[in-house]
Amino acid sequence: RMGCIEESTSKDISDSQDVSPPILSSEGTTISNARANGVRANAVAAAASLHLQRNFRANKAQQDASASQEVKTVNSIEKRPSLHKHDSARSTASTASRSSSHSRDQKPTALDEERAIEILKEPNCDIREILELVRDFTNVESVEEAAIKAIADCTVKILPESEARIFLDKRAAGIKFLLSMMSCQSSEVSKEAWFIMRNISSNHTFLQEAIGKNGGTECVINNFDLFDDDAEMQIVCLDFLGNLSEPNSNHFYMLCEGIDRFIIKSMETKCESVELQQRFCDIIAKLSDDSSLRSGMVEANGGGQIAIAMIMFMDDVKFVKLALNAIRALARDSPENKQSIAESGAIDSIVSAMQKHRDDPMIQAAAAWTLGEIALSPDPAVLVAESGGIDVIARAIYVHAGSKSVIKRSCSALDSLSVPNVNRALMVEIGVLAAIVHTMHHNPDIVSVQKQCYRVLSTLAEKRLDVIKKKIVDHEALDSIAMTMVINGENEELQKIACILLCNLACDATFESLLAAGAPELMKAAAGRFSVCRESADYMMMMLNRH
Repeated sequence: RMGCIEESTSKDISDSQDVSPPILSSEGTTISNARANGVRANAVAAAASLHLQRNFRANKAQQDASASQEVKTVNSIEKRPSLHKHDSARSTASTASRSSSHSRDQKPTALDEERAIEILKEPNCDIREILELVRDFTNVESVEEAAIKAIADCTVKILPESEARIFLDKRAAGIKFLLSMMSCQSSEVSKEAWFIMRNISSNHTFLQEAIGKNGGTECVINNFDLFDDDAEMQIVCLDFLGNLSEPNSNHFYMLCEGIDRFIIKSMETKCESVELQQRFCDIIAKLSDDSSLRSGMVEANGGGQIAIAMIMFMDDVKFVKLALNAIRALARDSPENKQSIAESGAIDSIVSAMQKHRDDPMIQAAAAWTLGEIALSPDPAVLVAESGGIDVIARAIYVHAGSKSVIKRSCSALDSLSVPNVNRALMVEIGVLAAIVHTMHHNPDIVSVQKQCYRVLSTLAEKRLDVIKKKIVDHEALDSIAMTMVINGENEELQKIACILLCNLACDATFESLLAAGAPELMKAAAGRFSVCRESADYMMMMLNRH
């Protein structure tokens, strides 16, 4: 700045020297050098003062212009319509809440609470803003109640992922707030919280996991009995628990809370409501993905409880389907569980369901699938046969010959049931052979059905039981086998299973029929295409040479 002044001063001096006349004495001569120097110094000082005055006036004018512009801007803003009805209240409440959060001793005033509640009642209040107010007005009951109602309004519809993730914000602590409200003293606020948690946990896996990790299961166990007189809230509780049961990552926390015992015990005490029983079965099926939970529910007599409920609500188609699914899930991957379920009375309930709903293909398929799962262990397979399981499955094949799901599940079940020797004679006596051949004739283009039928017949015909072999041939099974092998000549697995079946059917009583059906030629052609068929073809050639 001093440099500018000096430069400007020098310029002013030079300008003044150019314009002003020289200084003369009274005698007309030039004044002395000393006096000239003094005059020159005075001129420099005067020029500097003039320059500072000019700069001051310029700065003053610029400041006045800026102030005038700010006034115009403020006036224009004041004249605009308000974008928010309660902007001033929102700002005041937010400021007060932030101030209160900085000081533990300073509490929000009643006026601050009223302004916060006013904001929460606005229809366009979003979730993040709600949770911020909850954080700033912690333990202020009136604000928390208003917040719960505001969140309920926001979560009526499915939340997009971006909004749902706001609940995961550690600073906002939305999950913990909702869980605390689910156990609060006010029944109305508690119910609202339960509805909110049921809704937000129904679509997003990350919310299900976060709620499970923060004690969601414990909250259900501790509060379920509080709604004994409120059937609607019991349903909401179980819907919420069902949502938490979906991610396998939650099963560890649920196991630690003892959810396996809780579910079976609650199923026993709430046995009069079919809607609750439906939800119990759905949860059991989901929890059965975990082997520890599955074993725990079986040990708590889960199979027996489901069997009792099936007897009580046999006419309810939806419940029967869910119950069959739950029993099958409990029996999965464990011979011990299969044995316990078979001894619990569940087999009788399954057979009764097939008899009651014989015209419903979905129940027939689900029941046959469940019986087949139980029959994967030899002893339970015998119990299924003794309880009439083979009869109802054979009838299902006849009645629902056009249903792929019924045929697939029924043939698979018969395949499992045919393993014990004691069951084979019973299957022939009941008429399973005719049912199987009937299925083969009516489904020549369904490779999966044909393969399962071949497996059943092959199991029944092995171990040199010539009587059964002869009966299979007498039911014209060879014609169906030959036709399927020709149609599906490029299917390696089917050709392999068919060749094994033809070998098992070969005996002195059936050899002429095999020759007439062209079995040796079919097997030779299959062996030429697939090496897996050569062993069976060689065996058939040996039988042919012997005859």
